[in-house]
Amino acid sequence: MVNFMVALQSQNPGGLFAAAKQNPKNHVRLSAQQVAAAYGATPQSIMAVTQFMQDQGFVFLGEEPNGLALQFQGLAGQINSAFQTSLERYRFQGHTGYAPATGIAIPSPLTGMVSGVLGLDTLIRPVSNLQIANSKIRKSQAGVVFDYTSLDMQTAYHVTPLYQNGFNGKGQVIAIATWAGYKHSDEATFNQQMGLPPTSLATATSYISIGGPASDIKNQGGTDETTVDVAWSHTFAPGATQEVAVGDLTAVPSFTASMYQVFSAIAGGTNGLTIPNVITCSWGYQELYAPPQTN
Repeated sequence: MVNFMVALQSQNPGGLFAAAKQNPKNHVRLSAQQVAAAYGATPQSIMAVTQFMQDQGFVFLGEEPNGLALQFQGLAGQINSAFQTSLERYRFQGHTGYAPATGIAIPSPLTGMVSGVLGLDTLIRPVSNLQIANSKIRKSQAGVVFDYTSLDMQTAYHVTPLYQNGFNGKGQVIAIATWAGYKHSDEATFNQQMGLPPTSLATATSYISIGGPASDIKNQGGTDETTVDVAWSHTFAPGATQEVAVGDLTAVPSFTASMYQVFSAIAGGTNGLTIPNVITCSWGYQELYAPPQTN
């Protein structure tokens, strides 16, 4: 069985685009429920898409809180028939998964109501680009930079004067979108060695699992990547509160679908998260290349 998502057209696409392009200083942060009411698909569209998909044999799994996507489950043959494609299994970069052999076609009855389909590709996986250094940190001296410490970075980006005037991120929330947990001991050691205060977390636990149980996250590699994100976000805003949202690639094996769920949960303040002031994500994956449905 394949779990996937159908992205829906907004009831007010012009308003949604304009809201997204506002000056960050003027942004009004909306909950997922507020987004659904103002910009989500209409109830009529949701009902029509759900009925059509069920008529094709798909099982309806639920609606995203923002009202912009529906979750379904079905067989590969049903997907091939409904979207005029062919799901095939491939081996890519040491990983075996499935993906459409050809581009999908949105069924004509769904024209104007559906903008895309997420979750039909499980080949792309987030991969950490970190490398272990060969030597210990060598502090900069006599104008020669060896390795960049927190103080070096704060100086380079001219944020030290802000700290001196009390602007250190206090009262702000930084959300880290990621696909692995992080090493608490490494992060705590980093703070201690760099002279930083302990990291403040927005949630009762160290991270929130998106898409499945927290137990799945323990099996996902890449903790060093998340640890670096946590540490360096704390470097520039030591007074800010952090929340770490981890996509569950066991329950949601499609990276594209998981990206949608993680960013949707962060932006909408669902799954126990707080709507943040800043969202950061690395993993060597630039936002420029994210599919439009994740915007």
